[in-house]
Amino acid sequence: MTQPRTPLLVARPLLPTVDQLVPYLRRIDDSRWYTNGGLLLREFEARLARHFTAACGEDAHVAVVGSATTGLTLCLMAMAGERGGACMMPAWTFLASACAVLAGGLEPHFMDAGATGWMPDLAQAEADLAAQGNRIAALMLVPPAGTRTDLRPWEAAAAARGVPLVIDAADGFDMVVPCRTPQVLSLHATKAFGIGEGGCVVSTDTTLIARIRQLANFGIGANRIADEPGINGKLSEYAAAIGLAALDVWPETRARWRDRAETYRRKLAGAGYALLFHDDIVSSTALVDLGAPVAVQVAERMWAEGVEARRWWGSGCHRHPAFARYATGPQPGTDELAARIIGLPFHVDLADAEMDRIIALLIRSRAG
Repeated sequence: MTQPRTPLLVARPLLPTVDQLVPYLRRIDDSRWYTNGGLLLREFEARLARHFTAACGEDAHVAVVGSATTGLTLCLMAMAGERGGACMMPAWTFLASACAVLAGGLEPHFMDAGATGWMPDLAQAEADLAAQGNRIAALMLVPPAGTRTDLRPWEAAAAARGVPLVIDAADGFDMVVPCRTPQVLSLHATKAFGIGEGGCVVSTDTTLIARIRQLANFGIGANRIADEPGINGKLSEYAAAIGLAALDVWPETRARWRDRAETYRRKLAGAGYALLFHDDIVSSTALVDLGAPVAVQVAERMWAEGVEARRWWGSGCHRHPAFARYATGPQPGTDELAARIIGLPFHVDLADAEMDRIIALLIRSRAG
């Protein structure tokens, strides 16, 4: 079959319009302050902090950075960089998580996915922490897209071994409940709340957030002295302008995501599939479990007919040649998920008829 000229892609981002941006761009013109912690960036951080404070009733604090990968790197530098060693992290995640571990001065130590859900098994992680001894310098979790995870057992496990915990909550803008443990969000264009490129670190720990900001500016403090080396992790005023405009319309944007997710969920259920990880939370991903290791074949068949279906997180970090040297043994749970989970096209203006087409093609492709 000839592929349609305009395929249905997994993501079709929608950022603020020119008209919504203009007032903020005029403020940049007036101030002639384009980066380095400008007025709009500080306002963006403050508004994000108020947004997340409403979710937990405690004072949340936010450091906005150039990307979620940068945010993870900065957290690891701030909390574990001097120790060296390894960071225990899931094998079942996007490779950016492992890239951040290396950039933060540590090595990945991969944990397998547990028997239920996508998270590693806590008891197995505790046993691994004990077995590895002082080699483990940090622990990273990656909650499944569109879910809230009770961090308290993991915080206790990390505290018992004296290692910091960092949360890669890349797709978690609508699910994060702030606490002292830093949670790093992606503001990439493909996320439900996106600005193009960007990320932020959310925590109730004011000292940590201040250190993240300093490390993101080469380690330079208020006295223009760098007590420790940092990186350039800053966000420009233009990106902050997009963020402020996106916050202005977030209630409407969120409502659109909710409407499309509920419609998709209903239609998929009618075909015998569940939309994973979407309940009262909005997320930009539409993931389904095929129930068998056929994700590669299904993705190829769907794309041949002009519908992109993506193997979410690919084959897992441990399968990438870049990270093969850090393999920690078999990862059967991760391998199984990689073979079963697929991401379908999903965006805020995905029409009902397009959903019907995607689901019908999914059924045909699954049947072979």
